[in-house]
Amino acid sequence: MEKKKGWSRSIFILMALIIIVQYLATPAIVVAETIAQRTDYVQLKKLQVKQSTTQTVDAQLETQVNNQTDTEQTEAIQIDDAHILDVKQAQTLAGVSYTIKDNQIELRIAPQTQGTLDLNLKLDPTILKSQTTLVAHLNQQQVTAELTDNQVSSSSTSSTTSQSESVKTDSQSESTVTTSSSSSVKAVVKTKQEKATAQDIRDLLTQAGIDPATIIESATVTYLDKNGDPYQDQTDVPIDAQVHVNYTWSIPEEVLQKMQAGDYFDFKLPDGVEIKAGSGKLGEYGTYTVNADGTVHFEFNDKVDTDHDIHGTFDYDAKFDKTIGTGDIVITTPTEEHFPGQPVHVRPDYDQAIDKAGHFDKTPNPDQVIWEVNINRPLTTMTDATITDPMPNGTKFESVAIYPIKVDAQGNVIKPIDKTHPLKEGTDYRVDAQGKVTLIGQYAETNQAFQVVYTSKIDDDVKPTNGGDVTFKNTAVLDDGVTESDASASVTAEYKKALTKSGPTSTGENQEYKWEVDYNYNEVLHHKGAYIEDTMGDGLTLN
Repeated sequence: MEKKKGWSRSIFILMALIIIVQYLATPAIVVAETIAQRTDYVQLKKLQVKQSTTQTVDAQLETQVNNQTDTEQTEAIQIDDAHILDVKQAQTLAGVSYTIKDNQIELRIAPQTQGTLDLNLKLDPTILKSQTTLVAHLNQQQVTAELTDNQVSSSSTSSTTSQSESVKTDSQSESTVTTSSSSSVKAVVKTKQEKATAQDIRDLLTQAGIDPATIIESATVTYLDKNGDPYQDQTDVPIDAQVHVNYTWSIPEEVLQKMQAGDYFDFKLPDGVEIKAGSGKLGEYGTYTVNADGTVHFEFNDKVDTDHDIHGTFDYDAKFDKTIGTGDIVITTPTEEHFPGQPVHVRPDYDQAIDKAGHFDKTPNPDQVIWEVNINRPLTTMTDATITDPMPNGTKFESVAIYPIKVDAQGNVIKPIDKTHPLKEGTDYRVDAQGKVTLIGQYAETNQAFQVVYTSKIDDDVKPTNGGDVTFKNTAVLDDGVTESDASASVTAEYKKALTKSGPTSTGENQEYKWEVDYNYNEVLHHKGAYIEDTMGDGLTLN
């Protein structure tokens, strides 16, 4: 009986041991399986030191990316005992982005992304000063590169970078300026020697060999209507158009390395726009000031010490400066001569296509009526334009002359009109026997304004022999190829009598009297033999 109990106890102990062993062994198997299934989506291939300067140690890490999954994967590469200042891809591999955290590069790999990824590293030489090797780790992978004494030296400056984090502002001032800017935040703050005075960034650009020496990358002028919509034809706009000026700017990295808070950049707004002084924020990177002379002053803050890839926009909204006049002008950007001027045709604030006035060659007793017809003062585009001006009864068409004219912002004719350069008949216009004018040649399509001057002869038979007034009226018509417009005018001529007599007036002596006879005050040509007869009345004798 005792033997049977001992045997049972032994079996119980053996079974308990088996259960305990199974309980302890199972997690070990699971862990082993987990390790065996771990996949590295980045393979480290090679690490080598390229060169060293007083500012950076440059190295290249060669890797192979292989994410055949349908989800984004993340891998973290660590550079032992180092500060990473900057990372750039030697060649772009789409689907891979990265961020820097001190000595670690975190890669984000899009689904189904494969390929070679070589990373150019910039490292802080002050941290590596005592190191003999450079080591890169990724999980169980490791690659190394030797550092020689002449590859690492101390430095008081450093350059840094990181991923691009967009920073935007919508700062606006009373001078109707908007700005935006963005940059990448740097991993390590740069250390710089303090400089005595603020630097002109144009000087830094010149020193860096950058030509043209400007941070302005583009300057664009857009003309908007009262609703804020761009005019369809940006080369032909009214003078009351809104002028929107957009600048994009960017600070080159080689210049940013040398910048400090307080450094500045100046440029000028385009000629021909109204200037309103004002100031505001330049995103997060400083302030701007617009001076009365059109100079824009950018002044940068201490963000230039910590950020890189700093760029942004500057927008200015204004009206045309009315002193620029109308017609064909060129909007230029002073201080940024590498941007070509933008030609634009500016129309005045005026919509009357034709107007007319008349005057005489002399007064009284005129022989000619001169009609001055102004056409296209709104400066619209005319095609094969014609002008007709039928001469009124009692007059005959003699000649026509056409002169280009200029108008101001309100459409008023700017005087004096240059009459030394009229259009040429047969080259610039045709005219028929009735005085109908057709613009041809270079003026077959034109937005120029003109003064058309008609000269007509007054018939002698309408001039009153006994003096009096004669009125002449007619209507001119402009057909600009799209619409017809007309304008009328009238003039009244004064004619003197051929003969008038006044008196008598007493001389005060011997009962003598005088009469006065006005002869040919109507200025008629008399032939040889013409005479005046004045018959004395009864009781009168001629002294």
